[in-house]
Order: sequence, then structure tokens, then C-alpha cells
Amino acid sequence: MPVTLIAVAALLGAMLFAFRAGLPAALACSTALGASAMAAFSGNDARLVGLGVGGSLALLVFLGIALPRLPVLRIVVVSRSLGSAVGLAHGITAVILVAGIIQATNSQARGAVLSAPVYPPIAAAGSRLAAVADTNAVAYAPPTTPDEPDAADTPARPVAWAEAAPYDGSSHRTLTGTVTAAESAPLGFEVDGRVDRVLVRIGDEFGRGDVLATIDTRTLQLQLDERQAALIEAEAMFAEARQEYARQEQLFDRGVAAEARLEDAAAALDSARSRLEVARKGVEQAQDRLEDTRLTAPYAGRVAERSVEPAQLVRVGEPVFEIQSLNGGAEIDVVVPETLIGALELGTRHEAELLDGHEKQVTAELIEIGARANAETGFPVTLEILDADGSARAGLSAEVHFRFGGNAAPQNAVAVPFAAIRPGEGSETHIFVFDPSAGVVRLREVAVATVERELAIVTDGLTPGDVVVTRGVSVLSDGAAVALQGVGIARYDM
Repeated sequence: MPVTLIAVAALLGAMLFAFRAGLPAALACSTALGASAMAAFSGNDARLVGLGVGGSLALLVFLGIALPRLPVLRIVVVSRSLGSAVGLAHGITAVILVAGIIQATNSQARGAVLSAPVYPPIAAAGSRLAAVADTNAVAYAPPTTPDEPDAADTPARPVAWAEAAPYDGSSHRTLTGTVTAAESAPLGFEVDGRVDRVLVRIGDEFGRGDVLATIDTRTLQLQLDERQAALIEAEAMFAEARQEYARQEQLFDRGVAAEARLEDAAAALDSARSRLEVARKGVEQAQDRLEDTRLTAPYAGRVAERSVEPAQLVRVGEPVFEIQSLNGGAEIDVVVPETLIGALELGTRHEAELLDGHEKQVTAELIEIGARANAETGFPVTLEILDADGSARAGLSAEVHFRFGGNAAPQNAVAVPFAAIRPGEGSETHIFVFDPSAGVVRLREVAVATVERELAIVTDGLTPGDVVVTRGVSVLSDGAAVALQGVGIARYDM
């Protein structure tokens, strides 16, 4: 509040001063005082504001007292001379204060101010003024050029990168694939019914013969009871028919019963025997159906997918679990571009990296090469992980580093992705090399001996381990600030 009152009083004084020192001086003084007020309202140090406002007030009071005592003729001459001097002084003060305020409050206009041709003397005067006021509320940054933006306002551009690697005559290509279980199968119930219990969750491990889920057995138990009752009845009828046949056989042997009676008894016995067999089969079938209400594991494994919940109705053969064997090993499925499929050979071994956060290195053997491309993506190939363990879970992403045979390597050659090459004038070629100490890229001229598939073989200008930019080289410039993707703190542009 005191600063605001001082600024208002100074503005009123400037209006009065306009009648003596001239309107240009009053307007310049008002501009300087307005800049001081802007500094006050923007939250800058009151000492710097007070310096500008107080100095203006002192000058106004001095002129207001001294000028009326001068002769009339000298008033016009002196007042206009003093008015011009005051106007120039206050105009310069206003420019200095406004430049400092813009830097402190407007980041978008900061770059334009720092690169202005008149900014160097403004920065020098502003720094001295801030030193006199003993304040750091307004700081004057070093001037820049339009081709060299302020580093504080220019975020580092994220770039894709690769390390220059020694070239031994073979080419390498890294492709991303997915880990799959070598042995996996869907499981479902062999009877219809309502699910009673589900005993495992996704990721649970189980042994061979373990019960994974059950179906409500009440309906099937009733069917078994009916079949068992029918079996008891059939057994009784068979026993009765057997006794009747034995009695008729004895009577026939004594000549008391006719042969026809014996044949009827034999036919009844055969019929009872058949009904007994059917009843026994019915009981066995009902027992099997009752046993099928318990879904058991065919081998030791892990639950990969679960699509059933208690009280759910299921149909025969409907998959309710996807299981994977614990002892069946793991594989990596990769899609290979058609330009590389001809260079692959069955039985070759390649290094792979599991992208599970631990970057575990494994060795994989190529066991399958697809005979037909999948639409426009390439040919499917399968590699078996030779040293697989529990960490090679199905669904994980993996990077397979394919290695292809090549020609004799030039001496001291290194290989980089061909996309890192930036053509220059004539036959010149350049590469952007990352400078980790400054966080910028340097444009370096290199000598490219040959191109192997998608690799440029460089014989001069690079050393193994150099980090080169592999994407967007056409929009970079020498000395541009960059950030390597996947290194350090992630940056997200909203």
C-alpha cells in the first residue's frame, strides 16, 4: 500500500510538472513511474520500486521549487532544456525497468528481449541499478542471438539414439517379440452345470491332478442315485430269472416240464442279463459325469487366464482356464521383415533380452520360420529360450538381437543405423554425436565405407561407444540441446 500511494503521488506531481518542464518530460516521467508501479504490482522487491519512485519524486520536488524563482524568459528555455533531460532520463529508466519486468514475469517474451540489438546496454545499466538497490528481484540475463536461444527457455528435444559398435563383418538387427509358453492349453468342464467353486487365480501355480474348479453336483448326484436304484432292480430281476431258469431246467431233465417252458426261461434270463449290463453301464456313466464336475490339472503349470466365476453356468468344452506348463520351457514369437527372412537359418542361436525391468539376457535358438507372411507385417518366426526359468513369463516383451553373416570388415570400422546419416554438400556425410558433458549434439563429418542392410559402416569420424542420433536428424542443428530417450527422468509433453 505505501508503494502504491507513493506511485500515485508521483503521477500527480508529474501532471503538475507538465506545466513547467513540458509535456514530453511529464509523459516520460509518468512512463517511468508506471513501470515502477508495474514492478510493485508484479511482486518484485519494493526497494527497487522505491528507488525509481523516490528518485522521480525528488527530481519533481526540486524542479517544482527551483523553477518558479527563475526569470520568466529563462523559465521557458531552462524548463524545456530540463524537460528534455528529465524526459530522456526517465524514458531510459522506464525501458530498463520494463525489460527487467518482462524477464521476470513473461517467459514467452523473454527470448525476444534477450536477443534484441539494444539489450546489451540495457542489461549493463539494469544490473548496475539492481546493485545500487541491493536487490535480486529483477535479474538481467546475458544477451543472446536469434540463432542461439536462451537455454533456460529452450527444452531439450527427446531423440532416439544408438551407440556406435565395432563392426566385425556381421550385421545385427534387434526386433521385438513376445514370450509364449511352449506348452499351453485351454481347459473346460466335460459336463454342463453351474460352477460351485473356483480354487485358483491368475498366476497361481498348481501340480498335476490338483482340482482347479468344481461344478454343483446335486443334479448329477440325483442321476447317479436313480441309476444305482435301477441297477439294484436289474440285479434282483436277473437273480429271479436265473432261479426260474434253473428250476425249469431241472423239471425238463426229469421230463416234467416241456421244452418250450425251458426256452422261455432261458429267454427271460438273457433279457434280465442284458438289463443288468445296461444298468451297470448307466451307473458307471453317472459316476464318470459326477467325477467330471471336478476340473483337474493335466500337468503341473500356472494359470495364465481365468474366465469363470462361482455360480456361472458353463457348457461342455467351454474354456474356463488357460494354463501353461511349468516344465515345458518358453519361446519367443517374432515377426521378421521380408528383407531379412532370407538371411535366417534354422538352428542358429541369438541373444535376447527380457524386458521385465531386470533386462535379463537369455540365449534363444531359431526353431521355426514361417512360410507365409502375415499380411504386410512380415514372416512369423519362433525361437526357443534355451536357458528359460520362471522369469520368462508368457506375455513379456523381449528384444531379440539377430546376427547375420557378412563380408570382411574394414579396419577400425564401426557400425551405426543408416538413419543416423545426414547428407552434406557434395559427397560429405555427417552424424550428430551426443556430448554428455554439455547435453547437446555436435555435427561431425564421417566417412562411410559401405552400407550393410540397414547399417552404415563408418571408417573415420566415430569411435566405438559414441552415442549418435538415429531419428529426426534433418531438424537438428549443431549445438542443439537434446535428451536421450529412455535415459534419466522421463519427460512428457502435455
